[in-house]
Amino acid sequence: MTIDFCVPYWGDPADLRATVASVLHQTDDRWRLTVIDDCYPDESVTAWFARLDDERVTYVRNDTNLGITENYREAIRLASQPYITILGCDDLLHPGYVDVILQTIAAIPDADVIQPG
Repeated sequence: MTIDFCVPYWGDPADLRATVASVLHQTDDRWRLTVIDDCYPDESVTAWFARLDDERVTYVRNDTNLGITENYREAIRLASQPYITILGCDDLLHPGYVDVILQTIAAIPDADVIQPG
């Protein structure tokens, strides 16, 4: 079982890098991350992801700016796993997030939404 993290991105590149770092530092490596860049006008973001060497991370840049709502929809469309976490581009995860979510899924497999404290 794998958690699919999706980040619809538009914002401060430093915040995005911190968000990605919080995913990379999970104690459980059963996750994938997709970042959907909604044409943020800073080319350093694309370059940063090009240097990131982790096959679990996918970076997609939209051809045109979709706007916040449609970019969130795009994040859901791009998800490939049955369990999805949509992260804001300035959200930070505790290192045990994936472990807690997977334990909760195992304990309550019919849950539609899991909201950790």
